[in-house]
Amino acid sequence: MKKLSLALCVAALTAAALLLLQPDLTESPIAAEVNPEGLQPAQSDASGDEQASKPRQSDPPMTTPVWNGANFARALAGTDIDGDLRVDENGLLIMDIQVKDFFDYFFLAVGERTPEEVVAEIKRRIYDRLPAPAADQAMGLLNDYISYQERIRELMAAPLAPAESQNYEYYASVMESTFEQLKSLRRQIFAPDVVDAFFGLDEAYSGYALAVMQVKADAQLSDKEKASQVEALQQKLPAQMRDAHRQAAQRESLTREARRMYREGYSADSVRQALRGRFSDEKAEKIITYYQREEEWRARLGDYQRRKQDIQAAARTDAETIAGLTQLRNSLFTSEELKLVESYDAIERKAAQYDKP
Repeated sequence: MKKLSLALCVAALTAAALLLLQPDLTESPIAAEVNPEGLQPAQSDASGDEQASKPRQSDPPMTTPVWNGANFARALAGTDIDGDLRVDENGLLIMDIQVKDFFDYFFLAVGERTPEEVVAEIKRRIYDRLPAPAADQAMGLLNDYISYQERIRELMAAPLAPAESQNYEYYASVMESTFEQLKSLRRQIFAPDVVDAFFGLDEAYSGYALAVMQVKADAQLSDKEKASQVEALQQKLPAQMRDAHRQAAQRESLTREARRMYREGYSADSVRQALRGRFSDEKAEKIITYYQREEEWRARLGDYQRRKQDIQAAARTDAETIAGLTQLRNSLFTSEELKLVESYDAIERKAAQYDKP
């Protein structure tokens, strides 16, 4: 491809903090690839008629039924609402990361639900949970957060340099520039206390990740000097993040070894034994199940690629090719998987266009 998107850089910065703070490796490979960032930004403006969602004083008190995520979106099936909306002794909204987590939870449904439906659901819950002053604060934050997500999409649309000129040093430079743009954007939209509450930990770890990239990109340093500087950077992290980083690194190393064993044909019992001690029995079983599904998915995708080439070689017309590939996809993949496979095919076609002289 002749150019890439800054989406890669934004995603990497986000993932750096998420992998540190939520190092759960049991997500299905299909879901992870469909939604690698874990969040799809809302695409509408929430500044419409807010009064339509506000309860009037004469309305009867509202009650919130028991939450069943599957009734709202399949992506939320089996989950509890993340985050929370709370007030202090003065009836004002408590500004912390839980407010952002609350918004993000519902935005996961965008795609299955329209942005308008998701925003309407968040509004209903804001006015159901909070008294008037705090509800107004939360609505203002929601509007700002939607604006922020829209601006991020604009940032992600900016092209990078041609692929042939991209290297580790280039990515380190672009990541630093992207990080600074994100920090600037947040401070343009949100008040300082909101920036600290919503993005404080994220920025602390993203800054560390960028510093590590810059050290590793420094050709003047020996491997020993790089390791020493990275260790010094880790020591500057807040204690909470330093401990989380150490635990995440240990888990990553262990699961990498377990994956290697699984792919080399070790029995499930051997893999389970390797995971024991660092993970609970329940989590170990989930990781093994993940590996099994990952291998099964890879096998089906490889089979599809081989049979697709046969169909393309044998077809005499474009219509025959389309019909053959449609039948093949439907025979191998579920309706949810088809979306991912069709995306792969679209990327492949686009790459082939770029490769033409």
